Amino acid sequence: MDKERKKRRQTIRIIITEIIMVIAVIFTAIIITFLAMGYNVDQNGEVSQFGLAQINSLPTGATITIDDDTLLFHTNTSKMLSAGTHHIKLERSNYDTWAKDVEIKPGILLRLDYPRLFLKDRTKENAADNLENFEIFSVSPDRNYLLYTASDDIIATPSPEDLKDRIKKRATWTLLDVKGDKPEKTEFNFTEILGNRTITDILWSKTNDRILAKTTSGDKTEWLLINLKNPQNSLNLTAKYSLDFSTLTFLDGNSDHLLGIENGNLRNITLSSQSVSGVLAKDVRTFSHSDSALAYINSANELKFYEEDGDDIIIKTLSSDNSKVILASYLDKKYLSFIDGNHLYVYRSDYEMLEKAYSKQTSSSAENSTESENSNASPKGLELIVDQDLGYSPNNFYTKNDGEFIVTTSSDNKISVFDAELELVSNFTISGNSIFWLDQYLIGTIENDTLTIYDFDGTNRRELVSNFKPQDSTKSHSNTPAFITKSNHYLYYQNDHSIIYEKIVD
Repeated sequence: MDKERKKRRQTIRIIITEIIMVIAVIFTAIIITFLAMGYNVDQNGEVSQFGLAQINSLPTGATITIDDDTLLFHTNTSKMLSAGTHHIKLERSNYDTWAKDVEIKPGILLRLDYPRLFLKDRTKENAADNLENFEIFSVSPDRNYLLYTASDDIIATPSPEDLKDRIKKRATWTLLDVKGDKPEKTEFNFTEILGNRTITDILWSKTNDRILAKTTSGDKTEWLLINLKNPQNSLNLTAKYSLDFSTLTFLDGNSDHLLGIENGNLRNITLSSQSVSGVLAKDVRTFSHSDSALAYINSANELKFYEEDGDDIIIKTLSSDNSKVILASYLDKKYLSFIDGNHLYVYRSDYEMLEKAYSKQTSSSAENSTESENSNASPKGLELIVDQDLGYSPNNFYTKNDGEFIVTTSSDNKISVFDAELELVSNFTISGNSIFWLDQYLIGTIENDTLTIYDFDGTNRRELVSNFKPQDSTKSHSNTPAFITKSNHYLYYQNDHSIIYEKIVD
């Protein structure tokens, strides 16, 4: 009898132990799941969902202080933070300080991969000097090259012979390779193709070896394709194809295709076959392309999505004659954005769904004609995420950092930046007298003869170079008077009649 009881008790203990173990495993799995989802105990002792901040810096090894608490580990690292606003400060010996307030959202990763610290004691070196009257001062998209043209000699009162010499020197372009510790110069002479034409605009290819140059001579406008890799293959596109293009741009990554507007007609130029396409769209005023997608605005202010095998899709009829459109992609997201008057619209796009929705519209016209007449209705495949009155009339509208930012600026330095990472718009005003970008994330301006920088959202103002006096950018084609090289080791800038570079990391 006692043996029977002992067996039953032992069996019961085993069952209870196993039940407890199962409960413990389930409870542990639940805790791990909740921790993985970002749930934690906050400073008030309550369980809430945290967010994750990925904190990087250039250079690495910076001390991290969050809300006055200094962490034991340095950049680059990640830190779980409670939802809400946190003040993050990065410091490193002999460098300036980076600091800003960030908003942490529950269960969301915030990537701070752009903080940059600058070495305080920097040595200035000359990359070029005794330069006058920059006609070009332009940095390549990858920030590995600087292209400039300027006279070598400064002459107060030039003689006729000096003027002839200056015309010749205008056709001498200098390419500065800034990938290494010392800049390397290569000179090109484009006298034959450039002649006495004046450059009014230039555009780099993504491969950094070709340049589209818009030129004028008298009342005549011509487009030149400058080949920096094989200068002898440079080409006058206007003369070659006998077409009067008002706008031209590179269409693809390998720079073989150009897209432009010729008397209102949108056409494609294929350089390898030296051919021009038929008319892709008529009556085009402005356009934008991204990957294989193309959108444009016609003279009737209709915003259209180009369809290669059918009628183009009307997205919206706009009210302003100065409206502009941008197609952009960032990571796995695509965006259609446009300016209409003072208004910024950004749609998250699904181009394939848009095409499918339109094909259904054309097959059942009765139901869909009512939808198309509703100017407030958006086609399927477009989700409106920004509808904002900027409060100013933009004079510039462009993308930065491979589509991560969509930027509008005004003549009085008001800036709006749509951040595709967070899908938020930052609006701010800079007090300087110009706006330019030093890299993918830093905005520069000139305040009281000082090169002053801001993060892309207008925060973290810092003074970088004093006595900063670049030549008047209105007298040259310059996309920036200062930039940081792709290696992140050097700051280059134009100052008076020189090009200066400083090492910004030790």
